[in-house]
Parts: sequence; C-alpha cells; structure tokens
Amino acid sequence: MLMVSLESNEVDPFGLLYRAKWNVPTAAKALGVSDDECKQLFRDYCARVWADEEACDAKKAYKSGPEG
Repeated sequence: MLMVSLESNEVDPFGLLYRAKWNVPTAAKALGVSDDECKQLFRDYCARVWADEEACDAKKAYKSGPEG
C-alpha cells in the first residue's frame, strides 16, 4: 500500500476528499496514483477516521459513567 508523507505546507488529499472538497480524480492526481488505488486508499482512510471517532465516543461514554 502506498503511504504518502505530507509536509506541513502541502494539502491533505484524503482530508479534502473526506470533506467533499475534492473528487477522486483530483485526489488521485495529487497523490500520483490511479483512481482505483485512490479509492482503496480512501476506504482505508475512512475506516481509520471512523474507528478513531468510535473510540473517542466510547471513551466519552466510559468517563460519563452509567446513565440513570
């Protein structure tokens, strides 16, 4: 799998794609990969983002304690 190291002055293609600011061909061109490879990389990116969000929600629920 291609992993791209982005410098602080570069845009985050997956972040822009995730927020629907870019489309797949634009992100693929910025990353230098095919559209199909970009789609797969984006699926992996989304899985990580969603897993992080779920972990954050679970941590908040644990800290707040049982409801009732």
